[in-house]
Amino acid sequence: MGGGILRFLIIYNFFVIFIQSFLVINFNNFLNPSFLEAFLNTNMAESIEFISIYINFKFFGILIFMIVALFLLKIKINIKINNKLNIAFIILIFVVCFGNDLRRAIKYDFSRYINIPFIKFNKELIYTDDILINSKIMQESYLKIANNHEKLKANENIKNIVLIIGESSRRSAYQDYGQELNTTPNLINIKNKIIYSDVIAPYASTNPVMSVLLNFANLDNLSERKFYENLDIINLFKLANYKTFWISNQDYISEWGNNAASVGIMSDFSYFTNKYMSSSDTLSYAKYDGVLLPIIKNLKLNDNNFIVIHLLGNHGNYKKRYPKEFAKFNESDIKTNISDKKSIAEYYNSILYTDYIIQNIYDIFKNDDSLIIYLSDHAESLYDDKSKSVLGHILDKITAEIPFIILYSNSFEENHKKLLKDLNKAKDLPFMSDDLIHLICDIAGIYPIEYKSYLSPLRSDYKKDKIRLFGNELKYNKF
Repeated sequence: MGGGILRFLIIYNFFVIFIQSFLVINFNNFLNPSFLEAFLNTNMAESIEFISIYINFKFFGILIFMIVALFLLKIKINIKINNKLNIAFIILIFVVCFGNDLRRAIKYDFSRYINIPFIKFNKELIYTDDILINSKIMQESYLKIANNHEKLKANENIKNIVLIIGESSRRSAYQDYGQELNTTPNLINIKNKIIYSDVIAPYASTNPVMSVLLNFANLDNLSERKFYENLDIINLFKLANYKTFWISNQDYISEWGNNAASVGIMSDFSYFTNKYMSSSDTLSYAKYDGVLLPIIKNLKLNDNNFIVIHLLGNHGNYKKRYPKEFAKFNESDIKTNISDKKSIAEYYNSILYTDYIIQNIYDIFKNDDSLIIYLSDHAESLYDDKSKSVLGHILDKITAEIPFIILYSNSFEENHKKLLKDLNKAKDLPFMSDDLIHLICDIAGIYPIEYKSYLSPLRSDYKKDKIRLFGNELKYNKF
């Protein structure tokens, strides 16, 4: 019995070492919610395709090391607990491996015990952070919370508030943020705009971001209640008598874990281009974001409208995100030593197309009293970490840095002068998108009991020194 348990623990620990070594070597990080979300919300074929990219000499090096170590152990270690020398040896190993982590946990913060690698691995593996929560449960919770609220008033009375949510769009790819390539020729020429210079995402993958972007949940209160136990952004505007719209080029509401669609489906009008596709099919076969433009043009608007537009944006495979006429950049335009210049060029072509989409959306609303907010869920690594050379969503500084751009009409400028002044004043303050709803409350002048003024950069008591945790574990300013 005891030998069987010990044999299981040895094999299991070798499995943990292999997984963690693979992640550290390829992504410079341990298992975390972003990795789990990426695997749990995809199919087997897509997971195998992703892993195959990293099957290289490093992968086989780890594998060979594991096999040799197991062979040497022969999985037949017998430890006699009554042997004082063995007991002392076990205690010594424990102290060497975990002593410093326990010392810091006891001295500073006992919750740090979860940073012990073995404990951290199992904690992330077992505790899914509601990634797989049923979508119907989320909707029921949101509706129950909304029904417990009184009607609200929108003091600013803006006719159109438009929220454009991009995908995998990095700040540095935009000319307004210093990009030298002509990637955003339309945005750069729009005069009525405010460029927010220091906004970051809370996570490196979509579902975790959407769990805190679209409601009053943030990284500070997730330990108090589930993210779907907060008032959501659609019902917030419904309570203020706005007509709500959700127009999406991402996948329709799946049974599990899709918070964006769970919130969006509660709108007065919702449209999903990829209604009958799975998440993986969406990435492979989805239409270009331009398919949304006729839908947006023909919306039946009221006096006050809140419109969310969810783009597929710049998510890989990049070359599938834009029509051929937007294939402007090629490998010769990419001034870097990275061998895969083709992927980087294709990414910038997708940015060029996103610029075109944003310009067209702006043109639809610019003749009314309108304010448009554009941001991305998270950014993208383009082999920025030269020692790791990773493409895609990784837990790294560059992946946190998202564009945050406010566009407004001439009518908005005329009707909301103080608000526009406050928006301009806040443009260089540090901000994280998990508090977006508090900023939007100030923009619309809607103040439910969940609103906190110190989380809105428009307020004098804004906590600009708040610690921003990326991936809920890494301090952004310590990268």
